[in-house]
Amino acid sequence: MENEKVNKPLHTFENDEGTIVSLIKPFSTSTSSIILSLSIDKKVNIFNFKEYKLIKELCNDAAPTKLFLLNKLNNIIIPKWDNSFSLININELKDKNLEEKNFNFDNYIGHESWILDAIELKNNKKNFITCGRDYTIQIWDLINKKCEKKLEGHSDNVNSIRELEENKIISSSSDLTLKIWNINSGECLSTIIDGEFPVFQIEKINSNCIVTRNESPIMSIWNINNNTLEKKLISHFTNVICMLILSNKKIVSGSYDHTIKIWDEKKDKEEGTLIGHKFTVFCLCEVEGNKLLSGSGDKSVKFWDLKNFKCLGTFVNHTNYVFSILNLGNKIFCSGDYDGKVNIWKLN
Repeated sequence: MENEKVNKPLHTFENDEGTIVSLIKPFSTSTSSIILSLSIDKKVNIFNFKEYKLIKELCNDAAPTKLFLLNKLNNIIIPKWDNSFSLININELKDKNLEEKNFNFDNYIGHESWILDAIELKNNKKNFITCGRDYTIQIWDLINKKCEKKLEGHSDNVNSIRELEENKIISSSSDLTLKIWNINSGECLSTIIDGEFPVFQIEKINSNCIVTRNESPIMSIWNINNNTLEKKLISHFTNVICMLILSNKKIVSGSYDHTIKIWDEKKDKEEGTLIGHKFTVFCLCEVEGNKLLSGSGDKSVKFWDLKNFKCLGTFVNHTNYVFSILNLGNKIFCSGDYDGKVNIWKLN
């Protein structure tokens, strides 16, 4: 493409043996240099991305789902292979001698299979919520380290949860439904039938609307005040694999059809299509200045300008599918692939 630059990484970490499924940066400050990776070989590793240093292996019994950062509660959730999960206080990662540090994990037992999503609540400093493959949603007390309430009603994996307003959450499931819950009473307030396919992801657009991604080429926008379908976003040729809400509330979707589309929930047609990848788009990441990063099965990461829908650069060094991207700030980002590599890159 015209004006497109091909970039090489600042550094490559090659210590993992399995697909990198999750990357997180525990501290939002620009001075922080710590990132954590989760791979399907059950490892969680700590890296210093500025010094290009693998600090240590944090654990080797993690479930290959996702790491969950609870910013307000100052904790990280690590799902475990044995169906439990552990919490690590973020402050423990501030230790200058992390290599020698023995970490203290709080272990939480209650789910009967791996957790698939976790959220903290806007105005609550003691509770967080998890959902998983055991068909349940569980509300946890961080102080007493126990499950306060179990929400049951789904008949398949609960894939995603989001807070709607105080005391209300919404869940999506492979049982084809969305459910709205009162978390104080544990009551299911309503059920929405999303369609004919498992619902993998919910994102909140505003106080009235959500968008869902299911096992199809179509995304759906729902009015959650009256549980009605407002709009179907139809344009992809094959299944939508990843979905992101930008800071300006635009919706971004990546698909098996190799394209990325940008949507406005008020419009019936996509605003633009990003064309350039040669395989499935697996992951998306917003960058400051109305920019986007995308990772693909074509072994590349692409950098996009969302104002004119142009590719500003391609980042090439991965040897297999790119499954995860994380913006590290100061024009630095990292990406993880199927072969266990984590690349550190600089945006020009």
